Amino acid sequence: MAQHHRRRAGGLRHPLRSTPQDGRGRVAVRASGRCYFSPTFRARFEAPVTAAAGRRHRLVRSGPAAQAYPHGVVRIRVMAAVVAAGLLTAACGASDEVSRSDAPLSSTVAPTTPAPPATASSRGSVPEALRFTATTLGGQKFDGASLAGKPVVFWFWAPWCPKCQSEAPAVKAAAGRYADVAFVGIAGLDSEAAMKDFVRRTGTGTFVQLSDEKGAVWTRLGVSQQSTFVFMKPDGSTEKASGPLDSDELDRHVAKLRAA
Repeated sequence: MAQHHRRRAGGLRHPLRSTPQDGRGRVAVRASGRCYFSPTFRARFEAPVTAAAGRRHRLVRSGPAAQAYPHGVVRIRVMAAVVAAGLLTAACGASDEVSRSDAPLSSTVAPTTPAPPATASSRGSVPEALRFTATTLGGQKFDGASLAGKPVVFWFWAPWCPKCQSEAPAVKAAAGRYADVAFVGIAGLDSEAAMKDFVRRTGTGTFVQLSDEKGAVWTRLGVSQQSTFVFMKPDGSTEKASGPLDSDELDRHVAKLRAA
């Protein structure tokens, strides 16, 4: 097959070159085998045209991979590729829709609003004296509102107080006898280490013991010295008594609380 190579000014070789004619366009094939069209010129091909082809010119590539591509065949193949791509896209879209419609709904639905935490009583029914928080000598948080509606014996003591130490056994015994009455020790006027040592020595760790180094709970309940007892009825009313108190005196005060 005759080689139809022409050299351009830059030295590039093209297997086929078209020349301008009528100013409409130009079609050419690069050495790689790809066609391109320039709208500036109309192509006049120098490749041989057979009589049987008529007006259907052929673009001829030279070299070992030479092959003829009629214009109509090229257009049909391009159209077929476009149609095939469209069908494939439609099939993929339909598959996605089926996958989405067939997907099972989640069996667990997150609640729109979290449930409110449960409390022993509403804040409005808590007496002002019980609206405090503190920490036990064991390190746990304590909310005074948890005592609302109950009979309570508050025992205010200090680690260095002789009266407090002398009445500690009676308080411990009363707390063991009256399970329906809440006993709460509130230590102050010293360090937490000294408070813990007092509880260890007196064995009064059998009921709640609060650390009140800053005196916040003492102030809220109107206590200014040790030893002091505050007896609170379920309705929130209180009665104070200065210590030391022995077992009989404690029993009388507790009896009033239980009768209220």
